[in-house]
Amino acid sequence: MIDAAVLIPIYRSQDGELHIVMILRNPGGVHGGQIAFPGGKRDPEDETMLDTALREVREELGLIVEQSDVLPELPMEQTRTTGYRVFPYLARIHVPKQWQIAEREIAEILDVKPSQRYLKFF
Repeated sequence: MIDAAVLIPIYRSQDGELHIVMILRNPGGVHGGQIAFPGGKRDPEDETMLDTALREVREELGLIVEQSDVLPELPMEQTRTTGYRVFPYLARIHVPKQWQIAEREIAEILDVKPSQRYLKFF
């Protein structure tokens, strides 16, 4: 079993609309070409899975997220085909003026506006 963590970055635009930030991974590797949340495998120096998620979002997007902006942990999910245990975290972010994308890993940042019918949950 491989432990990994992802951060689900959310923000409200100036007009009050909710946005979710996702990524398109570069081709290659286990998750190449997939749409995903920023994240990855736990490193030995990561004390917690939240540390993993925060480190990965910093490495992949250059985004610094404070622990105080992370909402309660969501339930762990296990992948069916790759043997990963994924620990997701939802976090409020401030969108940077310029993203610092890890071009080796990330092909594109996707700014997703959920359907209005789902906004009642936020």
